[in-house]
Amino acid sequence: MSWPSRSSGNHALLTRPAVRVHGAGDLLGYLVAGQAGAFLSARDAVTNLRQQARAA
Repeated sequence: MSWPSRSSGNHALLTRPAVRVHGAGDLLGYLVAGQAGAFLSARDAVTNLRQQARAA
């Protein structure tokens, strides 16, 4: 088993928002450190939400 690379389309597909649903969690981060990966993943989701709100 290996982690998908950041340049693969799989990661972009999983982290892209689906209408009003944003995914976040330790399995969507690139750190294998559990909570650290979850934090960075959640931060990316919140940043995406903020960008969407500013664009609206």
